[in-house]
Amino acid sequence: VCVTVRRCVEKAIATKFSGDDREPTRCWTGSGSSRRGIQPRHTQAHVDWGRTRAVLAGAKRRSPRFQVFPIILWECAAGSMASFQTQGREWLSKGEKKLKSLGWFGNKYEEAAECFEKAANQFKLAKSWAEAGDTLSKLAEIHIKLESPHDAASAWVDASKSYLKIDHKRGVQALQNAVSIYTDMGRLGMAARQLREIGEVLEREGEKEQAMTFLEQAADLFATENSNAEANKCNLKIAQTSAELEQYPRAIALYEGIARTSVENNLLKYSAKGYLLCAGICQLASNSLPGVRDAIQRYNDIDITFENSREEGLLTALADALEARDADAFTAAVQEFDSMTRLDAWKTAILVRVKRMITAPYADMQEDDLT
Repeated sequence: VCVTVRRCVEKAIATKFSGDDREPTRCWTGSGSSRRGIQPRHTQAHVDWGRTRAVLAGAKRRSPRFQVFPIILWECAAGSMASFQTQGREWLSKGEKKLKSLGWFGNKYEEAAECFEKAANQFKLAKSWAEAGDTLSKLAEIHIKLESPHDAASAWVDASKSYLKIDHKRGVQALQNAVSIYTDMGRLGMAARQLREIGEVLEREGEKEQAMTFLEQAADLFATENSNAEANKCNLKIAQTSAELEQYPRAIALYEGIARTSVENNLLKYSAKGYLLCAGICQLASNSLPGVRDAIQRYNDIDITFENSREEGLLTALADALEARDADAFTAAVQEFDSMTRLDAWKTAILVRVKRMITAPYADMQEDDLT
C-alpha cells in the first residue's frame, strides 16, 4: 500500500505542477447509439489523486495503522518541493553562466532571461519565495539591458508577489520599481494600479499614513487618465482611513468631493447620498454642531434627492440628540435607520465615538454601544 500511495501521490504532484492539470472537459460515454449521458472526463492528476484516496480509504478500513498515511502524503509533497528548488537553482546557475559568457550581447542576455524565468517558476513551485523574488529581480534588470521596459516592469510586479509572501517591505520596493518604469513609459494607468496595490499592502500592515500617501498618488494618476471611477475608489479608502485616524476635515472634503462627481454620473448618482451620509457622520465626530447643520443644508444642494431622505433624517436626529446630550435618542435614531439600511462596521465605529461625546461622564461606568 505504501508503494502504491507514494507512486500515485508523486505522479499526481508531477502532473499538477507540470501544467497538465487542466480543467476537466465533458465528453459522451458509451458506444454506438447507447449514450448514457454526459460525464466529466478527468485529467491524469484527478485520476491519480482519486486512486490515492481509494487506496487510503481501503487501508484505513483494514487496519488503524494506516492512519499515518497523511504523513506519507506530506513526505511525498515535501520531496517534490525540494526537487523544484533544486531545478530552480540549476536554471539559475545556467542563467548566471550565460551572463558571464563571451557570447553575442543580445543573444546571451536573452538566453539568460529564459533561464531565469524557468528558475523563478521552479522556485514558485517550491514555495521558495525569497529565491523566486530575487530571480525575478535579476530578470527585470536583464530586460532593462535588453531595452524591454514593459517586460522589466512586469518582472518587478511578479517579483513583488513573491516578496509579499515573506516581507512586505521588499514587495513594496519591487512595486515602486515597476511604478518608476511605467511612469517613464507614460503608462500612467498601470503605474496607478501598482501605487494602489502599494497603498493596500501598507494598509493591511497597519502603516496607514504611508498607505494614504500612495493611494493619493494613485488617485491623481487615475484622474489624469480620466479614470474617475478608479480615482474615487482610492479616495474612498483615503477618506475612510482619515476618519479612522480622526482626520475628519480631510475625510469630509473627500466624501463631499466624491459625492459631487457621483451626481454628475448617471450610473453613480444613486451612491451620492451614502457618501454624504459618511461626510455628515464625520461632521458629527468633529463635534461641531453648527458645522453639521450647515453641512446638511449644503448636502441638499449637492444632491437634490438628499432632502427629506432617510440619510438626512438620521443626521438631523443625531445632531439634535448630540445637542440635547440625549444618549437614548441617539441610539434610537441609529437603530431605526439600521433596521431599514444596515450600517457597516466603519459607520458604526465612528458613531460609537460620537455617542461617547454624550456618555463621556459615564465612560468608566458602562461600555458604549449602539444597541
